[in-house]
Amino acid sequence: FREGVRLRGVAVDGSGDGFSPSKVHLFANRGRSEITGFDSVARLKPDETLLLSPFASQERDRIVYRVHPLKFQSVEAIVLWFPGETAGNEEETHVSRIVFYGESSGKTTDRLVATNLVYESSPNPADHKLPEDGSRPSFAVM
Repeated sequence: FREGVRLRGVAVDGSGDGFSPSKVHLFANRGRSEITGFDSVARLKPDETLLLSPFASQERDRIVYRVHPLKFQSVEAIVLWFPGETAGNEEETHVSRIVFYGESSGKTTDRLVATNLVYESSPNPADHKLPEDGSRPSFAVM
């Protein structure tokens, strides 16, 4: 974030195809030295774990999950980790949208912020090629 944020809630829209995540771990204000990859995220204690409904797959069904206000009162960076467990599959997770709810604290961050970003309103499958060996890549939103 460009400014500190008082985060009040998070909405995660699944794809509605049986591959929606069942939970998400949130880590606020963790430095790059603390979170270096999936192994580091797996052994850290999250600031909050949200159990997600498998039925929230479209905007009209969106569920806003409230977060603990004291833990997220001045968020400058947030990492979301979706463990490999989904509603119907352990190898693959589909997320169509993540929405953060809150307000600016007015305090600017000292972090370097990317200025040339591309936002996808819907994923383009051509941009997300699978490895030739057929394995599924893992990822975390940072």
